[in-house]
Amino acid sequence: MSEAIVFTSGKGGVGKTTVISNIGVELSQLDKKVIMLDTDMGLRNLDLVMGIEDKVNYNILDILNRSCRIRQAIIRNKKYPNLYVIPAAPSMDTLCSYEARFKILIEELKASFDYCLIDSPAGIDSGFWFSVSPADRAIVVTTPHVSAIHDE
Repeated sequence: MSEAIVFTSGKGGVGKTTVISNIGVELSQLDKKVIMLDTDMGLRNLDLVMGIEDKVNYNILDILNRSCRIRQAIIRNKKYPNLYVIPAAPSMDTLCSYEARFKILIEELKASFDYCLIDSPAGIDSGFWFSVSPADRAIVVTTPHVSAIHDE
């Protein structure tokens, strides 16, 4: 049974993207087919952390606004054959108007992948609600600082 897991935090800079990328790599090495989605618009880092930034032609916003097909935006990580990434858009465009389409996208991806790992924006604004809406569970990444746990 496939699972969508969102990784979230109360503030930026706590290591959320590092955690999701490491868990994605480990799951892929356990022969699980994993796709990681970056929904942190304007602060896209997942493709950078995974070393595939030069492979980005399309992003999650392109899928949701139907500028491309899903498979056109998926980037396979050659170092980890079971690991795939859908990068975030480089602009701060809001995804919130696409929440229904995002839920459908996650359901479609769950049919092909064992795990859909969602890298959400920090905080609890509309981007957070968008990212957590299709998730089966959440992992909250934090540090022992007051500013990191205040919103959580």
